[in-house]
Amino acid sequence: RIFLLLLAFALASASILSPHTRTSTLRLKGGVGWSESPAVLKLRELAKSPYDLTTKDAVTPNRLSAMQASACGIKLLYGTERVDDNTVEALSALAKDRDVFSKMKAMMDGEVVNKIEGYDCENRKVLHTAMRDVFDKPNSAAAAKEAADLEKAELAKLKDWCAKMDKEKTFTDMILIGIGGSDLGPRALYLALQGFKQQGRNVHFVSNVDPDDAASVLANVKDLSKAMVLVCSKSGGTLETLTNEQLVRDHFVKKGLDPKKHFACVTGKGSPMDNPA
Repeated sequence: RIFLLLLAFALASASILSPHTRTSTLRLKGGVGWSESPAVLKLRELAKSPYDLTTKDAVTPNRLSAMQASACGIKLLYGTERVDDNTVEALSALAKDRDVFSKMKAMMDGEVVNKIEGYDCENRKVLHTAMRDVFDKPNSAAAAKEAADLEKAELAKLKDWCAKMDKEKTFTDMILIGIGGSDLGPRALYLALQGFKQQGRNVHFVSNVDPDDAASVLANVKDLSKAMVLVCSKSGGTLETLTNEQLVRDHFVKKGLDPKKHFACVTGKGSPMDNPA
Protein backbone atom coordinates (compact mmCIF):
# COMPACT_ATOMS: atom_id res chain seq x y z
CA ARG A 1 0.00 0.00 0.00
CA ILE A 2 2.84 2.42 0.75
CA PHE A 3 4.01 2.16 -2.85
CA LEU A 4 0.54 2.88 -4.18
CA LEU A 5 0.30 5.92 -1.95
CA LEU A 6 3.71 7.25 -2.99
CA LEU A 7 2.72 6.87 -6.61
CA ALA A 8 -0.62 8.43 -5.89
CA PHE A 9 0.86 11.56 -4.36
CA ALA A 10 3.37 11.82 -7.20
CA LEU A 11 0.56 11.74 -9.72
CA ALA A 12 -1.54 14.13 -7.69
CA SER A 13 1.26 16.68 -7.44
CA ALA A 14 1.94 16.56 -11.18
CA SER A 15 -0.11 18.23 -13.87
CA ILE A 16 -0.81 15.01 -15.76
CA LEU A 17 -4.30 14.87 -14.30
CA SER A 18 -5.21 17.93 -16.29
CA PRO A 19 -6.75 17.21 -19.72
CA HIS A 20 -4.84 20.15 -21.22
CA THR A 21 -1.28 19.13 -20.40
CA ARG A 22 -0.63 16.56 -23.16
CA THR A 23 -1.10 16.79 -26.91
CA SER A 24 -1.10 13.02 -27.51
CA THR A 25 -3.48 10.44 -26.09
CA LEU A 26 -2.15 8.23 -23.31
CA ARG A 27 -3.56 4.74 -23.30
CA LEU A 28 -4.19 2.69 -20.19
CA LYS A 29 -4.32 -1.07 -19.85
CA GLY A 30 -6.91 -2.45 -22.22
CA GLY A 31 -6.64 0.53 -24.57
CA VAL A 32 -8.69 2.96 -22.48
CA GLY A 33 -7.67 6.57 -23.08
CA TRP A 34 -6.10 8.35 -20.11
CA SER A 35 -8.82 10.98 -19.97
CA GLU A 36 -11.44 8.22 -20.17
CA SER A 37 -10.15 6.28 -17.18
CA PRO A 38 -12.79 6.11 -14.42
CA ALA A 39 -10.07 6.73 -11.83
CA VAL A 40 -8.88 9.88 -13.60
CA LEU A 41 -12.42 11.15 -14.00
CA LYS A 42 -13.05 10.52 -10.32
CA LEU A 43 -9.86 12.34 -9.31
CA ARG A 44 -10.72 15.34 -11.43
CA GLU A 45 -14.09 15.52 -9.75
CA LEU A 46 -12.53 15.23 -6.28
CA ALA A 47 -9.93 17.87 -7.17
CA LYS A 48 -12.71 20.45 -7.45
CA SER A 49 -13.20 20.34 -3.68
CA PRO A 50 -10.12 18.87 -1.98
CA TYR A 51 -9.95 18.24 1.75
CA ASP A 52 -9.73 21.59 3.53
CA LEU A 53 -6.84 21.60 6.02
CA THR A 54 -7.64 25.14 7.20
CA THR A 55 -10.88 24.30 8.97
CA LYS A 56 -11.07 23.73 12.71
CA ASP A 57 -10.22 20.17 13.69
CA ALA A 58 -9.19 19.35 10.11
CA VAL A 59 -6.10 17.58 11.43
CA THR A 60 -6.88 15.43 14.44
CA PRO A 61 -4.90 12.73 16.26
CA ASN A 62 -7.30 10.14 14.84
CA ARG A 63 -6.71 11.37 11.29
CA LEU A 64 -2.93 11.35 11.73
CA SER A 65 -3.09 7.88 13.22
CA ALA A 66 -5.28 6.50 10.45
CA MET A 67 -3.49 8.13 7.53
CA GLN A 68 -0.14 6.40 7.61
CA ALA A 69 1.51 3.39 6.07
CA SER A 70 4.85 1.68 6.61
CA ALA A 71 7.11 -0.78 4.82
CA CYS A 72 10.83 -1.64 4.82
CA GLY A 73 11.44 0.60 7.81
CA ILE A 74 9.92 3.63 6.07
CA LYS A 75 6.81 5.30 7.44
CA LEU A 76 4.63 7.51 5.23
CA LEU A 77 2.50 10.04 7.11
CA TYR A 78 -0.06 11.72 4.85
CA GLY A 79 -2.59 13.12 7.30
CA THR A 80 -1.50 16.67 6.48
CA GLU A 81 -2.10 16.24 2.75
CA ARG A 82 -5.29 17.53 1.11
CA VAL A 83 -6.75 14.06 0.72
CA ASP A 84 -9.44 11.93 2.33
CA ASP A 85 -10.38 8.26 2.03
CA ASN A 86 -12.17 8.87 -1.26
CA THR A 87 -9.07 10.48 -2.74
CA VAL A 88 -6.77 7.67 -1.62
CA GLU A 89 -9.21 5.10 -2.99
CA ALA A 90 -9.29 6.84 -6.38
CA LEU A 91 -5.52 7.21 -6.46
CA SER A 92 -5.09 3.52 -5.66
CA ALA A 93 -7.54 2.71 -8.45
CA LEU A 94 -5.45 4.76 -10.85
CA ALA A 95 -2.31 2.84 -9.86
CA LYS A 96 -4.18 -0.41 -10.51
CA ASP A 97 -5.40 0.91 -13.87
CA ARG A 98 -1.79 1.48 -14.80
CA ASP A 99 -0.85 -2.03 -13.66
CA VAL A 100 1.86 -0.51 -11.50
CA PHE A 101 2.97 -3.60 -9.62
CA SER A 102 3.63 -5.72 -12.71
CA LYS A 103 5.44 -2.80 -14.37
CA MET A 104 7.53 -2.24 -11.27
CA LYS A 105 8.43 -5.94 -11.18
CA ALA A 106 9.38 -5.81 -14.86
CA MET A 107 11.65 -2.85 -14.16
CA MET A 108 13.26 -4.51 -11.14
CA ASP A 109 13.74 -7.78 -13.05
CA GLY A 110 15.69 -6.00 -15.76
CA GLU A 111 13.19 -5.92 -18.60
CA VAL A 112 13.42 -3.09 -21.12
CA VAL A 113 10.99 -0.45 -19.82
CA ASN A 114 12.49 2.81 -21.08
CA LYS A 115 11.35 2.65 -24.66
CA ILE A 116 10.24 5.20 -27.22
CA GLU A 117 9.70 3.97 -30.76
CA GLY A 118 12.11 5.60 -33.17
CA TYR A 119 14.61 6.62 -30.48
CA ASP A 120 17.39 4.09 -29.95
CA CYS A 121 18.68 5.96 -26.88
CA GLU A 122 15.38 5.19 -25.13
CA ASN A 123 15.35 1.42 -25.45
CA ARG A 124 16.99 0.17 -22.31
CA LYS A 125 16.71 -1.44 -18.91
CA VAL A 126 16.33 0.57 -15.72
CA LEU A 127 18.27 -1.22 -12.99
CA HIS A 128 18.65 1.50 -10.35
CA THR A 129 16.92 -0.74 -7.80
CA ALA A 130 19.33 -3.61 -8.45
CA MET A 131 22.28 -1.31 -7.85
CA ARG A 132 20.87 -0.63 -4.39
CA ASP A 133 19.73 -4.17 -3.60
CA VAL A 134 21.36 -4.76 -0.21
CA PHE A 135 18.32 -6.27 1.50
CA ASP A 136 17.88 -9.71 3.04
CA LYS A 137 16.10 -11.14 0.00
CA PRO A 138 17.76 -9.71 -3.12
CA ASN A 139 16.07 -9.97 -6.50
CA SER A 140 17.00 -13.31 -8.10
CA ALA A 141 16.17 -12.31 -11.70
CA ALA A 142 19.21 -12.83 -13.93
CA ALA A 143 19.59 -9.22 -15.10
CA ALA A 144 19.05 -7.80 -11.62
CA LYS A 145 21.53 -10.22 -10.04
CA GLU A 146 24.13 -9.42 -12.71
CA ALA A 147 23.78 -5.68 -12.06
CA ALA A 148 23.92 -6.14 -8.28
CA ASP A 149 27.04 -8.35 -8.52
CA LEU A 150 28.70 -5.80 -10.78
CA GLU A 151 27.90 -3.04 -8.29
CA LYS A 152 29.42 -5.04 -5.43
CA ALA A 153 32.60 -5.57 -7.45
CA GLU A 154 32.82 -1.85 -8.24
CA LEU A 155 32.26 -0.96 -4.57
CA ALA A 156 35.10 -3.29 -3.55
CA LYS A 157 37.40 -1.57 -6.05
CA LEU A 158 36.30 1.83 -4.72
CA LYS A 159 37.01 0.83 -1.12
CA ASP A 160 40.51 -0.34 -2.10
CA TRP A 161 41.13 2.91 -3.96
CA CYS A 162 39.93 5.02 -1.04
CA ALA A 163 42.12 3.02 1.35
CA LYS A 164 45.09 3.70 -0.92
CA MET A 165 44.31 7.42 -0.93
CA ASP A 166 44.05 7.42 2.88
CA LYS A 167 47.36 5.64 3.27
CA GLU A 168 49.23 7.91 0.86
CA LYS A 169 47.65 11.08 2.32
CA THR A 170 47.99 12.74 -1.07
CA PHE A 171 44.72 14.67 -1.07
CA THR A 172 42.82 16.73 1.48
CA ASP A 173 40.23 18.25 -0.85
CA MET A 174 37.95 16.90 -3.57
CA ILE A 175 36.46 19.08 -6.29
CA LEU A 176 33.46 17.37 -7.85
CA ILE A 177 32.42 18.53 -11.31
CA GLY A 178 28.99 17.47 -12.55
CA ILE A 179 25.51 18.65 -13.32
CA GLY A 180 22.00 17.36 -12.64
CA GLY A 181 22.03 14.00 -10.88
CA SER A 182 25.81 13.77 -11.21
CA ASP A 183 25.99 16.80 -8.92
CA LEU A 184 22.85 16.55 -6.77
CA GLY A 185 23.34 12.88 -5.86
CA PRO A 186 26.87 13.25 -4.43
CA ARG A 187 25.96 16.61 -2.90
CA ALA A 188 22.96 15.10 -1.08
CA LEU A 189 25.10 12.27 0.28
CA TYR A 190 27.81 14.69 1.38
CA LEU A 191 25.32 16.83 3.27
CA ALA A 192 23.56 13.81 4.79
CA LEU A 193 26.84 12.35 6.09
CA GLN A 194 28.24 15.54 7.59
CA GLY A 195 28.16 13.90 11.00
CA PHE A 196 30.84 11.45 9.81
CA LYS A 197 33.07 14.03 8.13
CA GLN A 198 36.78 13.50 8.75
CA GLN A 199 38.87 16.32 10.10
CA GLY A 200 40.88 18.09 7.43
CA ARG A 201 38.84 16.72 4.53
CA ASN A 202 36.76 19.01 2.31
CA VAL A 203 34.52 18.53 -0.71
CA HIS A 204 33.71 21.31 -3.17
CA PHE A 205 31.08 21.20 -5.94
CA VAL A 206 31.20 22.81 -9.38
CA SER A 207 27.95 22.54 -11.34
CA ASN A 208 27.10 26.05 -12.51
CA VAL A 209 28.25 26.93 -16.03
CA ASP A 210 28.89 30.48 -14.85
CA PRO A 211 32.73 30.62 -14.63
CA ASP A 212 32.44 32.78 -11.51
CA ASP A 213 31.05 29.75 -9.69
CA ALA A 214 34.09 27.60 -10.50
CA ALA A 215 36.41 30.51 -9.72
CA SER A 216 34.81 30.90 -6.30
CA VAL A 217 35.21 27.18 -5.54
CA LEU A 218 38.85 27.16 -6.63
CA ALA A 219 39.56 30.22 -4.52
CA ASN A 220 38.32 28.36 -1.44
CA VAL A 221 40.71 25.43 -1.91
CA LYS A 222 43.60 26.19 0.43
CA ASP A 223 46.20 23.96 -1.24
CA LEU A 224 45.46 23.07 -4.86
CA SER A 225 48.38 20.62 -4.90
CA LYS A 226 46.40 18.45 -2.47
CA ALA A 227 43.14 18.61 -4.38
CA MET A 228 41.65 15.78 -6.42
CA VAL A 229 39.17 16.64 -9.17
CA LEU A 230 36.39 14.10 -9.79
CA VAL A 231 34.50 14.61 -13.05
CA CYS A 232 31.08 12.91 -13.08
CA SER A 233 29.16 12.26 -16.30
CA LYS A 234 27.35 9.04 -17.17
CA SER A 235 27.45 9.76 -20.89
CA GLY A 236 30.93 11.27 -20.81
CA GLY A 237 29.73 13.96 -23.18
CA THR A 238 27.72 16.40 -21.03
CA LEU A 239 28.66 19.79 -22.45
CA GLU A 240 28.32 21.75 -19.19
CA THR A 241 30.47 19.25 -17.29
CA LEU A 242 33.14 19.15 -20.00
CA THR A 243 33.22 22.95 -20.08
CA ASN A 244 33.78 23.18 -16.34
CA GLU A 245 36.35 20.38 -16.48
CA GLN A 246 38.36 22.31 -19.06
CA LEU A 247 38.12 25.49 -16.99
CA VAL A 248 39.40 23.74 -13.86
CA ARG A 249 42.03 21.84 -15.85
CA ASP A 250 43.39 25.11 -17.25
CA HIS A 251 43.55 26.50 -13.72
CA PHE A 252 45.64 23.55 -12.54
CA VAL A 253 48.02 23.96 -15.50
CA LYS A 254 48.44 27.66 -14.75
CA LYS A 255 49.41 26.72 -11.20
CA GLY A 256 52.07 24.35 -12.54
CA LEU A 257 50.15 21.18 -11.63
CA ASP A 258 49.78 18.11 -13.87
CA PRO A 259 46.06 17.30 -14.34
CA LYS A 260 46.91 13.62 -14.89
CA LYS A 261 47.97 13.42 -11.24
CA HIS A 262 44.84 15.13 -9.94
CA PHE A 263 41.90 14.26 -12.22
CA ALA A 264 39.69 11.16 -12.15
CA CYS A 265 36.24 10.45 -13.55
CA VAL A 266 33.04 8.57 -12.84
CA THR A 267 31.34 7.59 -16.08
CA GLY A 268 29.51 4.86 -17.96
CA LYS A 269 31.35 1.96 -19.53
CA GLY A 270 32.45 2.76 -23.07
CA SER A 271 31.84 6.52 -22.75
CA PRO A 272 34.37 9.04 -24.12
CA MET A 273 35.64 9.44 -20.53
CA ASP A 274 36.16 5.69 -20.08
CA ASN A 275 39.82 5.93 -20.94
CA PRO A 276 42.40 4.97 -18.27
CA ALA A 277 45.09 6.79 -20.25
